[in-house]
Amino acid sequence: MEETVGNVLGFSAFFLFRERRNLAHKSLALLMNMHCWWTLALNVGWLVNCLMTLHAHLSMRNPSDILVDASMCVIRRTPEMLGVYGSIFSQMAMAAERYRASTIL
Repeated sequence: MEETVGNVLGFSAFFLFRERRNLAHKSLALLMNMHCWWTLALNVGWLVNCLMTLHAHLSMRNPSDILVDASMCVIRRTPEMLGVYGSIFSQMAMAAERYRASTIL
């Protein structure tokens, strides 16, 4: 639930900050856009994983049907992990850009 609220707020900020007058620099607008796309990738990966898990639970005939082997786990978790790391590193890039912009003033 907290992820959903955070993602809704993030995407609403994306649409608010698309106008150039709300942002200090063009580079910050680019970084905000990249962060929103990484967050979108995270959400899509998470949604696909949840739908696959839901399908496994609804279609299982015995409890061992919901077990996932290691290769399938890697395939299902890789897009999520890329989205998480992309989102974190884009936040770090925004922080570095803001620090650099504030020290120039």
